Amino acid sequence: CWVQVKDAAGAVLLERILDTGDRWQAPGRGAGLRLRAGNAGGLVVEIDGVDHGPLGRSGEVVKNVRLDAERVSAELPVVPAPAPETGPAPARAEAKLELE
Repeated sequence: CWVQVKDAAGAVLLERILDTGDRWQAPGRGAGLRLRAGNAGGLVVEIDGVDHGPLGRSGEVVKNVRLDAERVSAELPVVPAPAPETGPAPARAEAKLELE
């Protein structure tokens, strides 16, 4: 998933492809950050150990998405954890942005 994150002044903090399993930790719980992503369905946001998302449909391009933790936790669904009795968690096709 191609991802670009800018701060409030417009400076690029991250611009690269995040592959499945890649993680990037945003500064300051994402306050003031804006995201653009090339595959919103392959991207989730982790806040305090809880995954939220995905940020859109598979293949959808999203622009100017506010990344502050309060907005993400209020507007995006929690990604359910696999049930313990199902065995090890299957590989998930997603990259993560961490807001901690």
